[in-house]
Amino acid sequence: MTKTNEIIPTVKGPVGTTRTKSSVLPPKYSWLSLPIPKEVHAHIHHMARLSDMSLKEYVTWFLRTAVARIESGNSNDLPTSVPETIKH
Repeated sequence: MTKTNEIIPTVKGPVGTTRTKSSVLPPKYSWLSLPIPKEVHAHIHHMARLSDMSLKEYVTWFLRTAVARIESGNSNDLPTSVPETIKH
């Protein structure tokens, strides 16, 4: 049995590279993967339970309702709780 050459769809990566399109995600979905402190993770789980939602449902709702933070002064300032390694 000969294996046929299958064309694998690709999508543009963040720096112009290409990567294999996910076969797991539905169309118009993307992965979000980031490190967060354990205390934040525990808090998100707690808030999801209080909202009678799964963690996935709660984070999706939270991200959909997010709005830009407007502060007086320099808008490039980040909260002091953001580690230096994350600041751009």
